[in-house]
Amino acid sequence: MLQIEKIREEIREDGECIVTGTDLRAFCGDLSVSGQWGQIAKIAIDEGWAFTFFPDGAVRFANL
Repeated sequence: MLQIEKIREEIREDGECIVTGTDLRAFCGDLSVSGQWGQIAKIAIDEGWAFTFFPDGAVRFANL
């Protein structure tokens, strides 16, 4: 399962973290697309990150 700490570490080291669609599905469970969006947005807001969705289902997290 994807760990928030892993994302934090990549953002600290590289300034961004790209999470694949497969990892997001494991992280968000069986949520609908809108449910996944809500969970991703909440995490990003709580952590102070920007996020961008890609057409392939991946999400980029980065510092604001």
